[in-house]
Amino acid sequence: KIVGKRVFESLIMAGALDCFGHDRAQMLAGVERMMGLASLAQQNAVSGQADIFGASLGAQSQALNLPPTDPWLAADRLHREFQVVGFYLSAHPLDEYKAA
Repeated sequence: KIVGKRVFESLIMAGALDCFGHDRAQMLAGVERMMGLASLAQQNAVSGQADIFGASLGAQSQALNLPPTDPWLAADRLHREFQVVGFYLSAHPLDEYKAA
């Protein structure tokens, strides 16, 4: 267990896991499930379990069903980014006031 829950939550809030195509609010709500699937995959890899076709068992065969949540507002997303990283990554709160 190299990455704990708090680190995983920080990665989600910073946007480091956006490449997986899920909404940050959904991932944060489903962090326990994601950690459970990762733990199961690690246990299977360590024990060398595989099915008769050579594919590993466990997390690969289970779908990642994240709970339905409302997406964060842009201001909330930026606040969380700033909270965990120390600066704004995806945008800046004053961007909406730029002259068109």
